[in-house]
Amino acid sequence: MQRLRKLVQKRGLRQAERVFVAEGVTLLREALEAGVVPETVFYAPDADTSLITDALDAGAAAYALA
Repeated sequence: MQRLRKLVQKRGLRQAERVFVAEGVTLLREALEAGVVPETVFYAPDADTSLITDALDAGAAAYALA
């Protein structure tokens, strides 16, 4: 979670690590449909479990937020 906070706050860090932060169900769904596998997915406890399962099946790590 600390890494995510730093990535959100520091553009230079995102550029250095060659990553980006995307937020939202629609972006996750579209990424998966396009064959893009996110490195990590953070999700709310009430999130769509089928979408999280799809992300896991694609190879993403997933963590529930409290």
